[in-house]
Amino acid sequence: MSCRTPLVAIVLAPVVLLLLILSWDMALVPLYRFVWFSQIAIEWRLDNEIPAKRISAIRDIGLLSSVDDVWLDKLIVRMGDDESADVRVAAAKVVGQHGQTRTLSEKAVEELSTLVLTAEGDAMLSASISAVGQSALNSRYSKQLIERIASVLGEQHAPWLYPRAITALGQIDASQPLPDAVFTIANTLFTDPVRQGERENLAQAFSEIAKGRGLPVTTLDIIAAALPAEPNYRTRGALIYALAYAAADYPPATAVLKKALSSPDPNTVQAAEHGLRILETNEMLGSKDLLTLALDVSEPAKARLTALQTLRSSHIDRAVYREIVSLAADQDSDIAVAAIGLFRRFARSPIDDFDSTILISALKHAMVDADPAIRHAAYSVLSTIARRLPNYLGDADLLIDLEPA
Repeated sequence: MSCRTPLVAIVLAPVVLLLLILSWDMALVPLYRFVWFSQIAIEWRLDNEIPAKRISAIRDIGLLSSVDDVWLDKLIVRMGDDESADVRVAAAKVVGQHGQTRTLSEKAVEELSTLVLTAEGDAMLSASISAVGQSALNSRYSKQLIERIASVLGEQHAPWLYPRAITALGQIDASQPLPDAVFTIANTLFTDPVRQGERENLAQAFSEIAKGRGLPVTTLDIIAAALPAEPNYRTRGALIYALAYAAADYPPATAVLKKALSSPDPNTVQAAEHGLRILETNEMLGSKDLLTLALDVSEPAKARLTALQTLRSSHIDRAVYREIVSLAADQDSDIAVAAIGLFRRFARSPIDDFDSTILISALKHAMVDADPAIRHAAYSVLSTIARRLPNYLGDADLLIDLEPA
């Protein structure tokens, strides 16, 4: 006797399957995320005897929409005392990430400084140096620590460590003066014929530092003298950019850059052309406050846009976030797009007062703007925010707007 599948079962099967899919998306996934990112679950994994579990917890803390002082204190303990070097590295990375948006506690600064000064192995040294650089805009570090980072440039390390040290020095210089000893170390190494292999890294360091508070004349004289005979085109490019950023305080730079235009190497010519544009931009901005210039509608649009674009690599005080967000409604679409691009630096959490009252509202308006460039900028910055803060879109009630107009 054959068995036949009831017709009602055939009809209902797709419906049941659809309900299961919907329940997974609408209930089970959010429930899973809620449990996985709950304080109890993270603390359990953070105290787990398996290092991989502790690292997983640390990374998830970094994904939280906001990291309060309680979590930061736990990370500091792991960063300084955990028996696993990999766990200490992971904790240092998240502490540095946290330091990009707020001032670190004295304890956190002290622990990061200790890690840099006592680190064993390039991985730990790299993570701690990068964390110092990331947090330097909001937290100050000692002369001893900064000199230690500079000394890395003259030591034998993995090749990828030097760019981290260079970037950190540039980040530190954006908020506090570098000690004279840093330049003494760099100048000595750059002119040492035995250490030719470090010249490219040092040139990159000069370029990064020149973007901040600038280079001393002694260093700029060395750069200007070395450029014509420098055999490495990458080193030449970095030296050109260092001179371009420093030109306002170093008059000979303009002549040196113009002379580089006649180089037979196309890479050098391209760098010189770019360097002269940097020089022109800095002359246009002058000593004006960047945000004031960007907000001033009586200024030329090019100057306003340049000021806003320059803010991307500058420290932005949270007190002026509202003014920058207001530029998302500027009549000049290029300025509006540039302002929206900065939103990625402002987002913290949908329950944050600024996010809930200012930022999210501006995003929603931009997402339905008549100008496709503004809509595209809004969706692009939302994508970036969502990668850093996975729950942001849903918690901010932005999911319903994800179909472009």
